[in-house]
Amino acid sequence: MLQSLRDNLKGTAATIIVVFIALSFGLVGLETLFAPSVSGADAASVNGEPVTETELARAVQFQKRRIEAQFGDQAPADFLSDERLREPVLNDLIQRLVLVQEALDEGMAVSDRSLDEIIINLEQFQEGGRFSAELFSQLLRIQGYTPAGYKRLLSQDVLLNQHISGINASGFATEEELRQLAQLSLQSRSFYYMTLPIAGLEAAVELSEEEIQSYYDENTAEYRRPEQVAVEYVDLSPATLFDAVDVIEEDIRQQYDQELDSFAAQTRRRAAHLLLEPRDDGSEQALITAIEARLDQGEDFAALVEEYSEDLGSKAQGGDLGYSGGDTFPQAFEDALAALAVGEISAPVETDAGLHLIKLVDIQESEAPSYEQDRGRIEQMLRQAQAEELFVELLERLRDLSYNAESLADVADELGIDAASSELFSRAGGIGLFANRQVIDAAFSDDVLVGGNTSELLELGDNRVVVLRVTEHQQARIQTLDEVRDRVTTALRRAKAEAELAQKAEVLKKRHLDGESIEDIAKAEGYEWQVSLDTRRSEPGVDRQILQYAFELSRPEQYRPTVSGFNLFNGDYAIVSLTAVKAGDFDSLAKEQRASMRSQLGDQYSNLDFTAYQEFLKQQADIEIK
Repeated sequence: MLQSLRDNLKGTAATIIVVFIALSFGLVGLETLFAPSVSGADAASVNGEPVTETELARAVQFQKRRIEAQFGDQAPADFLSDERLREPVLNDLIQRLVLVQEALDEGMAVSDRSLDEIIINLEQFQEGGRFSAELFSQLLRIQGYTPAGYKRLLSQDVLLNQHISGINASGFATEEELRQLAQLSLQSRSFYYMTLPIAGLEAAVELSEEEIQSYYDENTAEYRRPEQVAVEYVDLSPATLFDAVDVIEEDIRQQYDQELDSFAAQTRRRAAHLLLEPRDDGSEQALITAIEARLDQGEDFAALVEEYSEDLGSKAQGGDLGYSGGDTFPQAFEDALAALAVGEISAPVETDAGLHLIKLVDIQESEAPSYEQDRGRIEQMLRQAQAEELFVELLERLRDLSYNAESLADVADELGIDAASSELFSRAGGIGLFANRQVIDAAFSDDVLVGGNTSELLELGDNRVVVLRVTEHQQARIQTLDEVRDRVTTALRRAKAEAELAQKAEVLKKRHLDGESIEDIAKAEGYEWQVSLDTRRSEPGVDRQILQYAFELSRPEQYRPTVSGFNLFNGDYAIVSLTAVKAGDFDSLAKEQRASMRSQLGDQYSNLDFTAYQEFLKQQADIEIK
């Protein structure tokens, strides 16, 4: 949310504060801003301060939306249950409250001016890179906030940011720890490697029927096919009906004419203002009179705004507040604005924010779109409306007709829509619709699978239902040799070729340990070889499998390499000869690299410290879960 948060928080601490901010701004509405408990019941209390059931219910719903947005139809139904989400979400709310209370106890605070600066710099309240008071008001109304309530929540989040940033910035690493880290992380190794290809050996393997049968018998578990079903189904939603409805030109024209008859041109006024906040001694009245006198003498309004206005969000833009349709600003402000001509400046107007001098900068009058401009939108709207009406009409008929239906194809014909059939899929799921856990569970339920009944209507989301019945059921079984012969022969050829390759590699490794170089062996046998000197763990250009393996080998003895080998993913065999290991040197790093390593290790320690600090606060707090 805040740029400082993005810049200063890392790792675990950053994740935690982002979650807390998401909870506060995504969950809390006007009821929880101004009432200690609107539900009459508390879910928990922290040092006597309640976490209400209302807050918890909102938090659970918010978490559901996050899961659905992340996983879509793939989200298992039990992941979205209130019972499953209640405990972890409540723990998050409790942890947030513990940290807020501790921040306040430590005397942390944030000024109104700082909050104003944060608000005007938030991207969601900007248009064209500038703060928009109109957009700010609109978004707050949509979310159910008042400006005061929003600032109260923002204040809590800034306190949390201060609190967590302070702990996060306290971690440090000693010079000895940095040197040990550099020795390992910057370690380099020198090694040779030679690749023995499997392709020629594999192609030359000859298999007898006895060998194939024996391999199959020894590995039958690999050829077990899981239980599978295929289903007949009807997938009903406005989207599936969209192209099935007809919209005629006459209807489009009639809708356009109706909208044109009811169209009311909207007047939008662009305002600028100079604001003086209320003072205890009332001196703002005299000051605004002095400013009016200077305006009467011809001084520039924008210059006076920059000099005197106490609205941080607009003073740098000459007091510009953007456009209002008559409901953006307080009523007294809107009334004064509506009475002005373009370029005129009002008399002082008093609102809860203080005294304003208001200037009307511009007026915009909206115009009705032409038929050609609006035709596409109206057609889409009518088609969508008809599809939704048809969906509602067909929904109950589908429920009635599909109940214990022998054929969903007949049901679909009766409704004038299409039924479809799936491929076989297992309890692990298939693709598309059949990766949906609700659909899988219904297909394998006792009522549908064993009883042979049509499923209930499955509600997969807003205005989407599916009904299905099993048309084919295959029990789990071991596939016959004839069914999997190609798989068996391929696997057996690979196994025999790998065994032969491993035997060949053992001979070559012994030759190398007896003193023959990798280069000479490779040239004599016709294999490819490479040398990699002073190679780091993340060295580009070296096969990742071989590089990782080289760093797993033990340090070579003096004048004797460490020689080993392994099978690559493609079946080839690699012989690796490790000749040298050199520890990393912290002092050899550039100043910037040393600073980066110190910062990264300090961050890791900070995250550990923060986790321990959280646990300590929770242990010390008086937490009661109702």
